[in-house]
Amino acid sequence: MNPSDIPPPEVRLLAALTRPRIGESEAEAARTALAAGPDPGRLLVLADRNRLVPLLWRALKAAGLDAALPEALGRELRDRLRRELFRAARLDEATRDLLVRFHANGARAVLLRGPAVGERVYDDPSLRPYSDLDLLIDRGELPRVKALLREAGYGPPAGALDDGYYERQHLHLLYVHGKTGVMAEVHWALDHRFTRWLIDYAEILDAARPGTIAGAPALRLAEDDLLLSLCIHLVKHGPWIERLLERPDAAARVLAAGWWIHALDVAAALDRLGGTLDVDRLVAKAQRWNVEPAARAGLRATEVLLGVPPPAGVLARLDGPEAGPLARRLEAAAVRWLSGDPDAPRRSRFGFRRDTGFRPVRLLDAFRYLWPDTRTLRRRYPHRGRLARRWRHAAGAFARLAGGAVDLARSRLHQPRGRTAPSAPARS
Repeated sequence: MNPSDIPPPEVRLLAALTRPRIGESEAEAARTALAAGPDPGRLLVLADRNRLVPLLWRALKAAGLDAALPEALGRELRDRLRRELFRAARLDEATRDLLVRFHANGARAVLLRGPAVGERVYDDPSLRPYSDLDLLIDRGELPRVKALLREAGYGPPAGALDDGYYERQHLHLLYVHGKTGVMAEVHWALDHRFTRWLIDYAEILDAARPGTIAGAPALRLAEDDLLLSLCIHLVKHGPWIERLLERPDAAARVLAAGWWIHALDVAAALDRLGGTLDVDRLVAKAQRWNVEPAARAGLRATEVLLGVPPPAGVLARLDGPEAGPLARRLEAAAVRWLSGDPDAPRRSRFGFRRDTGFRPVRLLDAFRYLWPDTRTLRRRYPHRGRLARRWRHAAGAFARLAGGAVDLARSRLHQPRGRTAPSAPARS
């Protein structure tokens, strides 16, 4: 390996210790990284950005490496761990309150991440910090869910547009508790509507089974739905991650972008559920939902970054259409734009954050949505001819994109004033 390709010690330390299974080779890699003198400031930035402090501290203790830390770094990690646990207790209480309210009123809601993932695929739910409550609902139940949230003290954050805009154009609605600042995102979709995905949300909700989360009655995702939803979430935040995996500095860039925690979720789920996972059902559902690219990217990331291989042969069955020349150039440009330096300013270009892959409507997604591959068209319009599929979709897609831009301008013009809920707290 070229010496310039060797990741810095703080990246090697996090990559070795924040994974589902830590063997002797990972422990030795961590010892070597510590001996090389990781930069404490950068290590803390990367750990915070990826919500890895609890997992890192547990791994350091288990490997007997906590005593090898510089005194100031060890003290700072312990302080951050205490703050994280305090915040988790506050969020868990809010989670229980909402789940109990929804259950008592017969509102179906599936908790997507946070304690739902922490309890199910990590050894300890405190190892999977979260900053808000992500709930998936049937869109038809949105009025009732909004009423329940308002009864519980939640409301739109300061500066938010009218609820109707998000309901028409977005994938979720953000409400914030007026006293505690706890954020609740009510999802009716896993990603924005300008993607190739054909996800059946009724199927997800129907397949969810009763259980408990954070000590409250709750619906739990089916195993294949859990794994697919985590892969989709990874690609939503890290749309270029599969291309990043080809680079020797992949770990550094993924950590700097804050995507490691999402790849870790997929790896932890695969590691925990792999023995009982119905692979044929997973592949069939990925094909039916047209999410093979997201599933493949998530499963490749678990193997390359975290050492958790997918089931034998599954990647070959999740083949997808090859990206065209323009798409490949756009992806390559986006990867070059992402920095592996955690201290690099998170600048914007043309209004798009450089570290988030042009969210919420990513440019390449919009391009693929306007002119999708033949297989996507065949799945979206199974009863139409080839040309009818292409031109019907193009006309509708352009109309939806243009309508969304007009809706946004109109909503900003008539933006509500005097919201009572506080602004969303900054993610720590």
